[in-house]
Amino acid sequence: MKWFPLNIGDLDTATSDLSNEELGIYIRLLMRYYATEQPLPANAQANAQANAQANAQANAQANAQANAQANANHLLRICRIFASAEQEALERVLARFFERRGDYLHNPKADAEIAKSLEIRRKRSQAGQRGGSKCSSKSQANAQANAQANAQANAQANAKQMHTQPQPHLLGEVSPKTPLGAEPSKCLSKSQANASFVLPSWIPKDAWDAYLEMRRRIRKPMTQRAMELAVIELAKLRDQGHDPKAVLDQSTLHSWQGLFEVKGVAQQPAPAEDQLCHCGAAGVLKLGRQWLCREHAQRRATG
Repeated sequence: MKWFPLNIGDLDTATSDLSNEELGIYIRLLMRYYATEQPLPANAQANAQANAQANAQANAQANAQANAQANANHLLRICRIFASAEQEALERVLARFFERRGDYLHNPKADAEIAKSLEIRRKRSQAGQRGGSKCSSKSQANAQANAQANAQANAQANAKQMHTQPQPHLLGEVSPKTPLGAEPSKCLSKSQANASFVLPSWIPKDAWDAYLEMRRRIRKPMTQRAMELAVIELAKLRDQGHDPKAVLDQSTLHSWQGLFEVKGVAQQPAPAEDQLCHCGAAGVLKLGRQWLCREHAQRRATG
């Protein structure tokens, strides 16, 4: 024990007739008793006699005397007693406050306090073990709950990913020769859409790429179907006399999502096939020159 209870009133009442020397010896013996939580060895005379008799029976009287002397000096060293008068004070204190039980001297009150302290420590240890078990069980339960939650979240994420990502083995490959009017699968990836789309040769690739980049920048990327529809719209505008490059550049410049007629350019359709069929060679040449002149004028205006 690191400390022991000391009732000053009880101590003063019990030791009121002791001298200062006897009181000091008694307190030092109590300190030793509580520190070791063990009773004190029996007094010098009793130890000496008991050890002498035991050693005499074993035919080792010399060793018995040495051991008896060592035991006799043990309490003296505890109380730091050197004079004979002090040894007499020690005997009086032992006889009054301690009980001899075999080879040890017991103090009833000290034994009760030590037993109470041991019981308190035992209960605290058991409570700590139960608390640790509860914490461990709670930690295990939390770990299991977290593992289950993570497993469910991963399963949901994987299921969602399977629904959103293309499945080539289920959808099949899209042929690059898919007609413009055909509806492509909405689950095609970007690489598959680009691979299945073929840009017509009459559309400038640099203007087309710039238009696609603008659409991505405004967070309106084009799907394969949107690109096919854009080609159809460009073909209509071209038939109306609008340069596809000028149409694409206009939408790119203004960050327009759609494709529209070029502003400031009148609609000048290309010569129709029936016109070419009902006129002679001279008429065909004339219409061709007029159409080429309009094309060059339109390019200079937009270029």
